[in-house]
Amino acid sequence: MVVDTLKPTILLINPGDNTYVETNTPEIIVQYYDNLSGIDLEKFYAFISGKSLSELFELNSNNATYQITTENALKEGYNNFVFKISDNAGNVASEIYGISVYTDDYESKINSALQFLYELKDVYGFKEDLSDLSINYRNSKKQTIFNNLTIYMIQFYQKYYSYPVYSARLNVLLLILA
Repeated sequence: MVVDTLKPTILLINPGDNTYVETNTPEIIVQYYDNLSGIDLEKFYAFISGKSLSELFELNSNNATYQITTENALKEGYNNFVFKISDNAGNVASEIYGISVYTDDYESKINSALQFLYELKDVYGFKEDLSDLSINYRNSKKQTIFNNLTIYMIQFYQKYYSYPVYSARLNVLLLILA
């Protein structure tokens, strides 16, 4: 007789880990398996951005699905997912995943931030090279440029925060991007 001492495997299938989606209500598919004692479906737990939604998932022998509803819509930006499941021998697997939600609203925020940076450069004569940022915007996924833009804005703010002429606008823009 083989004793099961291995935890089951649990994977976020849809949407994939560290991806971005353009809807607040994607379908979530989690796959799980255990090669020895099998999965204990009564011990499946799902938390999305800290909120327990385990009871809303439809479970079968190898996966769990949930079509997120408007009542439980994901927030704009980064959302974390924690899934936990046990096998029939009591071994527990827990995984943390993340996806980012970027709807059309984020595209307008990115455009606004880029326009603001160019305005600062033109009006105040700052020497920052924004060409890489603009090229990234045209050629990258929204998630990548949004992350880069946010980091750039924070660095820009740290460098020039003592200039009162625009520090308040930078504060507002950083709050919008957050």
